[in-house]
Amino acid sequence: MTWQEIEKYLESRKSIIIPLGSIEQHGLALPLGTDTYIAEKIALEVGKRTFTIVLPCIRPGLSLVPHMAFSGTVSLRPETIQKVIEDTVKSLYLHRFRQFLIINAHGLNDAGIISAFQNLCYDLEGIRYYSAAWWDLKKVQSLRKVYFSSSGHATAEEVSIMLYLNEKLVKKELLTIHHPPHNYFTTLEKIKNYTSTGLINGDQREADKELGRQLFQEAVNGYIQILNEIMV
Repeated sequence: MTWQEIEKYLESRKSIIIPLGSIEQHGLALPLGTDTYIAEKIALEVGKRTFTIVLPCIRPGLSLVPHMAFSGTVSLRPETIQKVIEDTVKSLYLHRFRQFLIINAHGLNDAGIISAFQNLCYDLEGIRYYSAAWWDLKKVQSLRKVYFSSSGHATAEEVSIMLYLNEKLVKKELLTIHHPPHNYFTTLEKIKNYTSTGLINGDQREADKELGRQLFQEAVNGYIQILNEIMV
């Protein structure tokens, strides 16, 4: 869109969708851009179905521990991603945007999102926002509980959605399983004793393309409901 098209949109609407992703390892079978890819696809579908502007995905995300132990991961620090979100929203606020739907596809980003909007909602009059990770939406959670035995990082839910969105990006011959020896990890130096592949607490072999379609559609529907309820 051009700036004039944005001006025209703002004559009747003040809402915008902001996807957040990451550039981080996702085990042996998924690419480093998995979170960004999923966030963008969900956001664009929600935007198309609600005629809402979608900002290009914010990435990298916060991916320090455990992901920096694996090659290719790029991470912002917690205070950096907070400031990136704050500066992004302040810029949009200056142009008269007031309602912000945050579509997050990387759990650690929550730290920056929460901190940023604590400041933004205190400083900016009339702002309204909602942030949710796609896997936390109610109907998505219901599907996860029925079809997947466990859930951690780079597990069957993400594989399923990626199979649906772009099967060529999934190295199906490298799908694997990981059950951790304990439920925590500490320093980067010890991560590969915890997981040698980057997969954390899950069985990627449970992934299914049709389940990926259902997860994607329920995520889209959930965000549309949120948009309709709060962006008025």
